[in-house]
Amino acid sequence: MTSRLASICFALAIWGLTFCNSSTNGAEKEGNPPPSITPGPPARLVAPRRDPPDQPFRRAPMSASSRSIAISLTTNLHVAFDVKLLRTHTAWAGPGLNLFGPPFTGTKTPFICGYEGTPLWTSPPFFPWSVGRPPEQDLRTAPGRSDFKAISTRDEATTLVYDLAANDGLLVRVHETPHQAPAVGGNAIVRTFEVAPCRDDLWLLAHAEMGVFEILPGPQNAIIIKRENDLLLAVAAGEKGLAWKQVETNVSYTVEVVTEEGTDKSNPTVTVAGL
Repeated sequence: MTSRLASICFALAIWGLTFCNSSTNGAEKEGNPPPSITPGPPARLVAPRRDPPDQPFRRAPMSASSRSIAISLTTNLHVAFDVKLLRTHTAWAGPGLNLFGPPFTGTKTPFICGYEGTPLWTSPPFFPWSVGRPPEQDLRTAPGRSDFKAISTRDEATTLVYDLAANDGLLVRVHETPHQAPAVGGNAIVRTFEVAPCRDDLWLLAHAEMGVFEILPGPQNAIIIKRENDLLLAVAAGEKGLAWKQVETNVSYTVEVVTEEGTDKSNPTVTVAGL
């Protein structure tokens, strides 16, 4: 697994762009996506509803997180945020979220919402932030008083507002705003972080993917993750002193998949293992 920890201070923008050829794109659509972003069965007895293109966000349960916020960046580009772990858990290209449940379809089940499209990247079910130094172990819950606070739609952008628990009982306010930006080869997803002053270094797990690094001759703030079927380009920009920390390591961890049946009994889990 290739993981990225980015040290940030005050302001940071992370660009993510996936490159793939036509054969790769077809394989990605026909193959099985990683378990953390499983969209759900393609065939449903109940026809889903979708939000209009101008709706900025939607709170809905998804298989990766029962408390998700889906944000439409363009008509065919979307991200989903996990309120419990304060992480962007999925980015995909294609139609918006398939909405199920009593408010949308008038039926009790299914009610877990999914999507039809191409997964671009995901994140493991860990709290992505740490204070002072990189974490020694993966956190399955948000520590201390770290908590989601609000959604802002000022200036035609959807901003996620949350607090991080720092040292000495202090809280650090973060504004995270995802948006689309044109790029060579396609549309890039940009995540802009506005971070309140903090006396300690802050670390963010920006990307974690199955794959290996590709060495770039260009600027140090750009990295490429070579995945099985494509390449993910990630670029960081921000205050002086911003830097990537790159780690390649073998991993093995479980992912809970939220299902309708899991409301009456425990949700199923899958194991992710490899490099």
